[in-house]
Amino acid sequence: MVKAIPQQRDMQSHHEKNVPFAGDNECIYCAISLFDSYEIVRDRLVARSKGIKAKLARERIATVSLNPQHGVIKKTGSENHWSWWPYAEVDRLTTISGLQGVSV
Repeated sequence: MVKAIPQQRDMQSHHEKNVPFAGDNECIYCAISLFDSYEIVRDRLVARSKGIKAKLARERIATVSLNPQHGVIKKTGSENHWSWWPYAEVDRLTTISGLQGVSV
């Protein structure tokens, strides 16, 4: 999920955002979390915002298109979750191929 106009911060790992490490896998902590379905991300956003439409109106779900030159990607966690470790030289915002609002 990103803001209406995506920013670099929208495409950072928890480690890069200085979110305190609370897990048991530092590699996952350093990865960017991706899901393979709009519906999964939408449902997570709705749950997190407690259905408050004003909060949801500010959010966008980004579709990213990744190629091997963008870094390493691996299925991790749940069935629909992927972790992406982008290479340092990759401009992450250029991987965004679409933005979609959150509809409930």
